[in-house]
Amino acid sequence: MPIVEVVTFPGSDTFIKDQAVSRAVLERLARAEGFISTHNGLQFEDGRTGYLIVVWESYEHHKRLMEHEDYGGLVQSLISSTSGNLEMQHIDFDGDSTLALTSPATEFVTFKAKPNSEEKLVSAFKRLAGELIKASSCHCVVFGESREHKGTFMTAIGWDSVEAHQKTVEDEALKAIIDDLYAAADLEIRHTSLVQFSA
Repeated sequence: MPIVEVVTFPGSDTFIKDQAVSRAVLERLARAEGFISTHNGLQFEDGRTGYLIVVWESYEHHKRLMEHEDYGGLVQSLISSTSGNLEMQHIDFDGDSTLALTSPATEFVTFKAKPNSEEKLVSAFKRLAGELIKASSCHCVVFGESREHKGTFMTAIGWDSVEAHQKTVEDEALKAIIDDLYAAADLEIRHTSLVQFSA
């Protein structure tokens, strides 16, 4: 199963005006062994946080890239896009993330499980996912644990729009499940509209 690298960063003024400034790094990534696809975008909520999503054939392919002599140059090519430090996570999603990453709006939720609550979190999320995917405006729901941070999970959900997500979760039938999620984890909910790189 492919692994998804999720990189977030404070966007530079140049990146905020035009995400195409990151084309140099996207071109370098596209030449790497094991590369499947890459996507970038800007967070809706603050209008400043950048997203760089890379889908790899395996985690090992990403590790080999980091060990390559050209990796320093790849990192340098990101400088024009950022105004601060990067945060990188690799997520073993439980299904194909393609539709989540290519829908008009992508919701990313980070879950930090509370002590002794991982099983409750996973159970509650599975129930929620089963309900969300019934909505015609929801195209894909995937969920997985971070390789970097044990006990931290992430979901990627593809929607027609942010408003479609907000309307769907107002359903009374979902409120009890959502309450269970908040009881089991600390949540951070964010949205972006990703553009898939094409050479």
